[in-house]
Amino acid sequence: DFAVSPADIDQVLDFRSPFRNPCVVRFKKVETKKSMVSHQAALCSITSEVFNSPSLALNRGPKSFVSLPLSSLPSNGDLVAIDCEFVALSTEEFKVLSDGTKVVMAPPRLSLARVSCLTGDGTVFIDDYIVTPEIVEDHLTRFSGLVP
Repeated sequence: DFAVSPADIDQVLDFRSPFRNPCVVRFKKVETKKSMVSHQAALCSITSEVFNSPSLALNRGPKSFVSLPLSSLPSNGDLVAIDCEFVALSTEEFKVLSDGTKVVMAPPRLSLARVSCLTGDGTVFIDDYIVTPEIVEDHLTRFSGLVP
């Protein structure tokens, strides 16, 4: 289960929590009976400063996204796709038992490294790299396409 709700800036920038793992979320519109209770999501306004701040992606070549005016940003009910790429700050720690079974002692620590957002018609409106203050042990290039 996933819950999407407003968060303060400290929560957004803190990726040390053990429950923050990469995932894929797929939403499907399901027709429901009118008698069912609808859950209204809390509105979380995105200010223009988020979209007007300097982008690390601009240092990597031609601009890979379209800067949408605030009036054209997706709103309630619009379809949006989010893709995130991660880098490993530490590798998985494991041991192999005598029967060949692999036992994970500690999972890898991951950090968000790139985020892309597309509108329902495929327009990329966010495509940016995220700098981690920690040393990256593995860029996970085989999955992420990210290189040092």
